[in-house]
Amino acid sequence: VDSNSDGEIDFGDFERSVRRAYKASYRLSDKELAQHFHLKDKDNDELVNCDEFRQLLHDLGYDNFSTVQVDRIFQQVDVGKKGKINCKEFSKALRLLTASLEWLKGGSGNLG
Repeated sequence: VDSNSDGEIDFGDFERSVRRAYKASYRLSDKELAQHFHLKDKDNDELVNCDEFRQLLHDLGYDNFSTVQVDRIFQQVDVGKKGKINCKEFSKALRLLTASLEWLKGGSGNLG
């Protein structure tokens, strides 16, 4: 995200990161999202924990959200409060994150 490696994320860095995540969410089919999900499911229990979820988001370009924001989204979609989410809950989390990105797009008018 920090394109010039100065230790700070300026608006241009942020905008590029949001744009990349926004576009990535629309490029992937449900099947492709499921494939990404299963790659991070290390123990093959059809569930991912918050760390695996965070890595999934990073791999898909959703790296502009803070750890606190990602944790909150994870807790919101972890309906069983088991500390792990399934692929359906993961898809719901992506919809929530994409809605956030759409809100940002509407706010700046220049992310598409």
